Amino acid sequence: MASSDKKSSIKPLNVPRIVHVRTDSQGNPIAVQVPPAIDSPSARRALRRRAPHPNVPLLTDGKWMTVVEIENLWKVNDEWWRGPDKEIARLYYVIRLGSGQQLTVYLDLTTNDWYRQAG
Repeated sequence: MASSDKKSSIKPLNVPRIVHVRTDSQGNPIAVQVPPAIDSPSARRALRRRAPHPNVPLLTDGKWMTVVEIENLWKVNDEWWRGPDKEIARLYYVIRLGSGQQLTVYLDLTTNDWYRQAG
């Protein structure tokens, strides 16, 4: 087996996922829309039965969820010496949703895209 075949079979863990974020006039998140993890009838039924609890994994039906609090905020600038295409510039937010769940999202400052931080 060639080394390129081995590399293609490795799947990264905790890959950030794109989310849609509505912001206020200062750029802070006020609502997030996380795509459903599993789009099946049984997953949707389980989602409806599950009571909101801050210590459970985030489940969503793809609807907008209100941000009730920004609990933490920090900025990361790294690998700037590698050039503008490889630079890491992110603004992280730890947010509390109306359901009581906590979520970490970040704005990629080089692409202006929002992601959910996994893991």
